Amino acid sequence: MAARPVAHAPSPRTEVFHTAVFAYRGAEHRYKIYVPPLAPGQQVTGLVVMLHGCQQTPDDFAAGTRMNDHARDAQCIVVYPCQPASAHRQRCWNWFDPAAQVRGTGEPAWIAALARGTAKAWGLRRQQVFIAGLSAGGAMAAAVAHAYPDVFAACGVHSGLAAGAARGMVGALSAMRHGSSIGRPPPVRQVPTIVFHGDRDRAVHPRHGAHVLAAALKPSATGIALADPLASPEVTAMQTEGGHASTRHIYRNPQRRAVAERWEVHGMGHAWSGGSTRGSYVDPAGPDASAAMLAFFRQAGPGTPSAR
Repeated sequence: MAARPVAHAPSPRTEVFHTAVFAYRGAEHRYKIYVPPLAPGQQVTGLVVMLHGCQQTPDDFAAGTRMNDHARDAQCIVVYPCQPASAHRQRCWNWFDPAAQVRGTGEPAWIAALARGTAKAWGLRRQQVFIAGLSAGGAMAAAVAHAYPDVFAACGVHSGLAAGAARGMVGALSAMRHGSSIGRPPPVRQVPTIVFHGDRDRAVHPRHGAHVLAAALKPSATGIALADPLASPEVTAMQTEGGHASTRHIYRNPQRRAVAERWEVHGMGHAWSGGSTRGSYVDPAGPDASAAMLAFFRQAGPGTPSAR
């Protein structure tokens, strides 16, 4: 396993966003990496792995989510793995593949290895490593976090599905259309999760937002004790100026740390909330999902990045 070029530190005050190659088990995987400008002696505060949706590229996804802009202020690295057309003709992550449902196989294995290698190169701990994605990328983020809770401190799922929502292409299409979910048992250690979903999503049924949330709150997971997690969230009605209204649900453990958060964006379809039209599948009229995710990640563990 080798990752290049992530091991070197940038020159002081130099901002980097370039293509790199990750070698894993005899295959090479392309990705883009963003490194914020750093003053002399300054260190990065965290790592966010961002998984694009179908028909997207890392550049498109970065532009649409504006995650690099937020990461600049938070002084964290952002890694964008690239799904080539050779792996899926529409560049979708194969989250429904049985190999993606277990640890050590499929696309989750190299994504987790890339995150682990990058974190090690920059001296970051697990509490500073996060993963998020949109649509098929959101479903894959959930699958990767499910399989590798020892690598990621928190997960963001935007317009996606819970880990194990389908096995096989036919099941995936049915689940996306009807909102069904076959579910999976929780991992040994659950990963705090933030969910965004538009209630007018016609590509991935809005019901999946609740499925992802329920998976994140399964009481048998160790380390997250909630007396009645689904019955007592903090609920806030919000309004984006000149845009969509939204409802935010926050679930906290007895120590008052948020272990799950769900944003239901009213009137929004299949798009990244609060994104920039420089990218695809975005809705600028919604609340800023990138900022909300970084804020959630910041409180998921000590030493995590802050939002704008």
